[in-house]
Amino acid sequence: FDHWVLKNRKSLIVEDVTMDFRFSTGDIEASNDTFRSLIETPLVVEDKVIGILRMDSLEALRYSQDDLRLLDIIANLSAVTIQNARLYSRTEELSRKDGVTGLVVRRYFLERFEEEVERAAINKGMLSVLILDIDHFKNYNDKYGHAAGDLVLRHLAKTLGSLIREGDIAARYGGEEMVLVLCGRNKKEAQTAAEEIRKAVKDRPLVLRRHTANITVSIGLATYPEDAMREEDLIKIADKRLYKAKDGGRDRVCSA
Repeated sequence: FDHWVLKNRKSLIVEDVTMDFRFSTGDIEASNDTFRSLIETPLVVEDKVIGILRMDSLEALRYSQDDLRLLDIIANLSAVTIQNARLYSRTEELSRKDGVTGLVVRRYFLERFEEEVERAAINKGMLSVLILDIDHFKNYNDKYGHAAGDLVLRHLAKTLGSLIREGDIAARYGGEEMVLVLCGRNKKEAQTAAEEIRKAVKDRPLVLRRHTANITVSIGLATYPEDAMREEDLIKIADKRLYKAKDGGRDRVCSA
């Protein structure tokens, strides 16, 4: 019965399944112990059926055409509500995510980072923040065109996504900078994770216009509560260490 509604995109009323010859004997026998009558209607959004709304009863002749018309009205209202909820969810997701990398944007990251620092303070826990910068990023745009820069950013974001743990936060911080919050990890653990990221990026070249581009990143690291207690101070320290890593020759991690 559900398949019929989905396939035909029409409402259906069955007054008595044992007397309705539109359906096979197998369908009737399969439903006989579950219900005798039913009404159902498709939920349609933008000319697509996204589901069905159905009522059934163990009694025969339980529903009338008026019941079906009311169900149609409810279905139409429900479909609009579902679509609005989907659009709202999508809009909210887009406002949180960077269009190029798919990582969360800086504003949302800062909100989450503040929450994680507060959680660590309450639970007497720890966390580490990593700021990553793509080495010689401008060269990719100059050599391969501006579209190449976006490809490099997406490539790095994908690499980061494959390495972080559930509960960690990865964000595009600005330009070619990305930031990670490694929840529950101390300085030593974060250093190990940062080195894994640095090596993974270096070992995963990207092909740009038939040329292999070897990407490297410099990483600055700060840990709560060892380095600072406030999120803004942690960011400043990690950023300062990032530039220290760049001044030291790039393609390295600086944690002190």
